[in-house]
Amino acid sequence: ERSCTSFVVSHVCDHGRWNCSLEHCPVDGALSPWGPWTPCSLSCGGLGLKTRSRACTDPAPAHGGRDCRGPRLENTYCQAPDCPGTAGGGIMRLRGSPSCLRRSRPQVRRGSAGPPCVDPSSDSAGLGQMRTTGFSPWSSWTPCSRTCTDALRPATKSRRRLCATPPCSGSSLQEKPCNLPQCPGESAPDPDRNPTGPARRLTTVLCVWSGGGCVGPDLDGGWSRWSPWSRCDKPCGGGRSIRTRSCSSPPPKNGGRKCEGEKNQVKPCNTRPCAKPVPPQS
Repeated sequence: ERSCTSFVVSHVCDHGRWNCSLEHCPVDGALSPWGPWTPCSLSCGGLGLKTRSRACTDPAPAHGGRDCRGPRLENTYCQAPDCPGTAGGGIMRLRGSPSCLRRSRPQVRRGSAGPPCVDPSSDSAGLGQMRTTGFSPWSSWTPCSRTCTDALRPATKSRRRLCATPPCSGSSLQEKPCNLPQCPGESAPDPDRNPTGPARRLTTVLCVWSGGGCVGPDLDGGWSRWSPWSRCDKPCGGGRSIRTRSCSSPPPKNGGRKCEGEKNQVKPCNTRPCAKPVPPQS
């Protein structure tokens, strides 16, 4: 018997003569180094996933050698930044001088602050001409209604405008789909989420001209609803499932307070022990 690195020498006595031949040694497979992480599955508004992979190519198994052991795909969580949001509901009280209140006609806008107010009687002062009829400017787009999308419950965002001076022609609401990743399978409804979609709140701004632009008050931040629980990061042996929320309903503005409390919640999952690997046959 001989040892070898790449070949096995086989001696066979055949009809009184030695028949020598060379056979390849088995080559066991080995995993390559991990590749780079993929981009986060979410661009904004919650906790996404990123993935990296490796292959059984360093070397690949050959001539009856064993296949590689160990995971070839690895996932980890990634925190996406908060999505741009719009202000929450309620009345914004704006500053204006008493003389302004007496001599000008207030305008009411909904959805967003829009352009500065203009005194209806001040066209000769070069402040611009008021539109006599039509809609107010469009509000900002709302955050997406979900952190992922599917055919049954697509993620959407919307914006509104107000018929400031009738008559108005056209729609006061626009909706469009969000460009988000596909949801990872259907799960049980989360009682912390609204099953019919996000609550749309309408902001009313009382805008009184006072010789300049309107100035808004401090606006404290508010938490969004919790996202669905993520898939468990391990199939067995004790993993983690995470859900997240963002300070975007509304986001703090003009020096308002940031949200207080936890941004992420973690719970254990798949706590059953993993099966022990079968030792290789010698």
